[in-house]
Amino acid sequence: MTALALALGSYRSGGRARALAIAACTAVVTGLLLVALSVVGYTALDGVEETMADGSTVFIGYGGDVANLLWDRGVRPGYFFALLLVCLVPLTLLQQVVRLGTAARERRLAALRLAGATPRQVRAIGAWEVGLPALAGGLLGLPVHLFLRAFFGADATLSWVGDRDVARELRMVPAASPAWWQVLLVVLAVGLLGVLTGALASRKVVVSPLGVSRGTRRTPPRGWLPGLLLAGGLFLAGPVYLPFFETWWAQFGLMIGITLLVLGVLTSAPWVAYRAGRSLAGRTSSPALLLASRWLVMDARAAGRAAAAIGVIALVSGGASSLMADLLANARSNGRGVEAMYSVPMALTYAVLLVALVVATFALVVHGVESLTDRRRSLASLAAEGVPLAVLERAVRWEVALAAVPTSVLALVGAGAVGAVTMLGDPVALLLDLALRAATLGLIWLALLASTRLVRPWLERAVDPANLRTT
Repeated sequence: MTALALALGSYRSGGRARALAIAACTAVVTGLLLVALSVVGYTALDGVEETMADGSTVFIGYGGDVANLLWDRGVRPGYFFALLLVCLVPLTLLQQVVRLGTAARERRLAALRLAGATPRQVRAIGAWEVGLPALAGGLLGLPVHLFLRAFFGADATLSWVGDRDVARELRMVPAASPAWWQVLLVVLAVGLLGVLTGALASRKVVVSPLGVSRGTRRTPPRGWLPGLLLAGGLFLAGPVYLPFFETWWAQFGLMIGITLLVLGVLTSAPWVAYRAGRSLAGRTSSPALLLASRWLVMDARAAGRAAAAIGVIALVSGGASSLMADLLANARSNGRGVEAMYSVPMALTYAVLLVALVVATFALVVHGVESLTDRRRSLASLAAEGVPLAVLERAVRWEVALAAVPTSVLALVGAGAVGAVTMLGDPVALLLDLALRAATLGLIWLALLASTRLVRPWLERAVDPANLRTT
């Protein structure tokens, strides 16, 4: 109970915003997981079969007035898999929110360790601090699921959509809710995720309470694990399965390959940020770029983790761009427009990517606030020695750019590059592919500019001469 009381005390002493952000992230995750469970339990009705001339019957599909993502048994597993991937977006923001105020929290927990608290008690405090709002967010996920079902449910009234085919493809959430025990398991799983995240967040002070004050030398990120993940993903998600794509094992292998690619991009971002900073640290004459590169060389993990979601967005956008261009090429060759069963999911994919980019921008803002708080003494020293505020602001911008842009460019070019080459025979489709990729890079750059602009107030506070007395 002492650990619980200390955790509640952290909320009263300024941790309310952090707790609300954790609850919001876990609420979105819970809502999406409940939709995924309802998709698994969905049973399509009104099966349509066609009788052939020889008397045999061929199954065509389901005639229900729901999205193709639901009634097509071959597409439904991919839809379920996509819902799980979307959960990575709020989870990435959750990771950054948990890190918010890390330095102050570690100093407080280290003081408790020096006062006699055991490692188990320290882990319990961290677990309570994150687990309670995560559990609250799990409960709030129930109205999130109801909201999604009301607007995109199989029985939703989409009177604002003029086209009937488009309205049908927007009905992608089953009307039936998961069983009560499934809901309970999801809520408990999300709460347990918060408990584990909070416990692991304080592992440094558990190992050594003095390590927080003294500081330890951090080893640079390693690239062998991301390389293995990316190599495995490229093999499994490559064209090797195309001749067998109708089989279940080929589709399962494709999903595993996409998962490995996503994990590879997520884990490679710190290494790419470190290599970018190290390559520029000894070659640039720009003060802002020199500061940014040195920051990344000293600690690229935090910036890389914050920018990892940007790389995943670029990866998905690159694949979606090739797929959209391929749909246009097929529609042009057949002399008709792109059907709603393809165009609506693609439009929703880009809408989700846009929302994910906004969430990733706030993750970068959270990282910027945290890093500026940790560096306030050094930044105040630089300002006192005559470094203009504009140079420091450009340094902050360069830091996030070096962490996000190289990974994004590699992911955007690599995803669907083979498909883009095959479209050389259709200039219009190729132009659409290139335009979508260029628009993605432009939006990513705007997101980076917005994140640095939003952290400017914290930069102005960090250069205050009063921070020179910070210990």
